[in-house]
Amino acid sequence: MSRGKSEDGADAALWQKIISQTSPLDKRHKSRQIARAAKPRATKKRTAGHSEKPIRATASRLNQAAKPNAKPAPALQPEVTIEHKARRRLSRGHLEIEARLDLHGMTAAQAKAILTQFIYHSVGRGLTWVLVITGKGVAGQGILRRELPLWCAQPPLSQNIVSFGPAAPSHGGDGAFYMRLRKQRG
Repeated sequence: MSRGKSEDGADAALWQKIISQTSPLDKRHKSRQIARAAKPRATKKRTAGHSEKPIRATASRLNQAAKPNAKPAPALQPEVTIEHKARRRLSRGHLEIEARLDLHGMTAAQAKAILTQFIYHSVGRGLTWVLVITGKGVAGQGILRRELPLWCAQPPLSQNIVSFGPAAPSHGGDGAFYMRLRKQRG
């Protein structure tokens, strides 16, 4: 089937009408769009990639940054993150998680009390690695998820925790924390 000359004329007229209603983008605007599309977007999720450097800020350094004239905290403060190698071994099941605590549905006061009992009990039993599940909360802004690192960085919990950090996706991801507990002496 071939088109008739009247259809070609109608198409051409329509095309001319469309062209007359548009204007070209200026070169600067076009280059900004291309540059914006080329930039990698930052994500909020943390990945366990090899290029990621662990955060080595201890709770005492965090407290000093908040209070510049404060006395230095005791040396028993836990690190805010677990070493990359240990986290990888935990996520693959090469290191055993010896106990789990799920804090879903609790108030902050209840969760802190139960967490404190759990940590004391676990240290008393000689456990090394535990998993504490807080959940992510609404839109990733859960109260327990936000407060747990603060609780772990302050006494009495800081005296029993060597380090802690977010769990691997297989153990709850950002809604859970690995904790390495201090061994009791004697």
